[in-house]
Amino acid sequence: MGGKRIVPGKVVVNVSEVNNTVLYFLHVFTDVFSVFASYLLAYLAIFREPLHLFLANTSAVTVHSEVYISNFLPYCIVLSVCFWAAFSLMGMYDGTKKLHPTPIFWNSVVVNAVGIVLVATILYYNRNVWHMRSFFTLFFLINTVMVVALKHLLRVGIHMYRRETGKFHYYCILVGDGKAADKLQTFIDKESSVRLYKIVDRLPMPRSEADWTDLQNKIDPSRHSMILAAQENMSQEEEMRFISVCLESGMALKLLSNSFVKIRNPYSMGDYIHGIPFVNFCTYYHCTRLRVLSRAFSWITGLAGIVILSPVFLIAAAAVKLTSPGPAIFRQTRCGFDGKPFTMYKFRTMRVNAENMMEKLRKKNESDGALFKMKDDPRVTSVGAFLRKTSIDELPQFINLLQGNMVIVGPRPLPMSDIKYFDKSWQHLRHLAMPGITCIWQVAGRSRIGFDEMCLLDIWYALNRNWVLDVKIMIRTVWAVIFSRGAY
Repeated sequence: MGGKRIVPGKVVVNVSEVNNTVLYFLHVFTDVFSVFASYLLAYLAIFREPLHLFLANTSAVTVHSEVYISNFLPYCIVLSVCFWAAFSLMGMYDGTKKLHPTPIFWNSVVVNAVGIVLVATILYYNRNVWHMRSFFTLFFLINTVMVVALKHLLRVGIHMYRRETGKFHYYCILVGDGKAADKLQTFIDKESSVRLYKIVDRLPMPRSEADWTDLQNKIDPSRHSMILAAQENMSQEEEMRFISVCLESGMALKLLSNSFVKIRNPYSMGDYIHGIPFVNFCTYYHCTRLRVLSRAFSWITGLAGIVILSPVFLIAAAAVKLTSPGPAIFRQTRCGFDGKPFTMYKFRTMRVNAENMMEKLRKKNESDGALFKMKDDPRVTSVGAFLRKTSIDELPQFINLLQGNMVIVGPRPLPMSDIKYFDKSWQHLRHLAMPGITCIWQVAGRSRIGFDEMCLLDIWYALNRNWVLDVKIMIRTVWAVIFSRGAY
């Protein structure tokens, strides 16, 4: 990679992305339609009143059924949003980017079963409002069948449309000259008319700088929307080179990777084709709108956090100030988005001269690379150890959320002084995402994870982030903080 910093390419909107956005909304529409239809069917099955009375909302209906008529629209809207969020968290809408179809039946059963339990719990604790327990039970049972049936019909319809028009495809350039690439091409070509992916070009694995340049030049956004890198036994540098090509050309990427498969990533499921694992990467520009939403959410969270947790701030600041000389708040220059420096805030957990002792302690470093960790760091104060164990020392970073130089979820920012210890150029790719208070590293092991693995996790996150992933990380972060896993 020549040591140069890799930056994203131009924004390219290709037909494949537009088509698959349409597919996404078609799937969401079927789920919303299923909610409304299941509600109507449950109503008819229980009250056996003519449908025109329900739609007209007349006084001819019974007293009991009036509850469900008057609340029809708000109930269905709330249920639709809940189903959309649940199906998103379970990957039901990720099927448009997978080589294998998403399991619909099992996910539908699980989500509707959870819905029955939640509604039953709400009704149990809200006894002042009359409800028939059987209504929502029947609704969820009908909805389970309805979701599966409609999604099957939608899938059949899309397959037929693909056969007739050739649309709704990812047009791929396959790179590789070994058995894995041959198997992948055979698998995709066998059912190219019904599958999302279609191979339009194939190139051998680049072996020289000229080959990489040739690959870059042959990528055409008007003909290609994804790179399938399927070469066995690629080196880590070659894998990162594919990621750089993906970034510079604005392509999505599926990579046959040893590095990313081996790391402890609880969120990377990958696609397995004949036992061959492929790791998915989205292009950087896909996440522009997400970054704006993430910053807005982070600003609101930062403001709310400071207000709500102000007593904790005061108690922690007083404890730091009273137990050791020096300021309560520690300020340090960290490496932020795109490598730009910013000032990060924490409660001080070390003695005031701690940074001056860093170089002397590096030979006792229990981590590797640029990441410095010591379980029994002599610089940490007694109060500081508690603040670290409980992650309370991180709370002043809500100020960074308000300033806009950090977000809730993103790679942890390292001190600028540690950047000189980056010994591989690809490690700088972790700065493609805004730094955050928590990320995959925090929930996958924290201090038990080495520097290279942390960078790989951060790079994977930077090129796969979405709101669903962020929510999963935030939920798991709460669990990690409660049990203080890997914190010191």
